[in-house]
Amino acid sequence: MHEVRQGQELQIVDICLRMLQPRELFRAQGFPDGYIIAAMLPGAGQGPDPRQLRA
Repeated sequence: MHEVRQGQELQIVDICLRMLQPRELFRAQGFPDGYIIAAMLPGAGQGPDPRQLRA
């Protein structure tokens, strides 16, 4: 994509950044490598078990 501003042609160039993996994000925030990321455990993020909900 390019555009002309004030008589000068400008071009947008992709700088090719990648998304960090969850473990990399935790490391960047100072968590140790052995820290357990609960959201990555099997069954995480599925919400509460309907049998455990009370009316």
